Amino acid sequence: MLMKLIQMNKDILEKRLMTKEKVEDDYITQSEAIMMEIGKITELMDQVYCIMLVQS
Repeated sequence: MLMKLIQMNKDILEKRLMTKEKVEDDYITQSEAIMMEIGKITELMDQVYCIMLVQS
């Protein structure tokens, strides 16, 4: 499960880099895209925290 979350996180980071390159000219779109990715990463961190709580 933890490995799956790490892989998802890696995929999100790769997508964020692609999004950043694609919308470099459009600052608002880039900001929105980054905010969405931060939201996804926060969600993943919450899941990791829950797993750690369950395992302890």
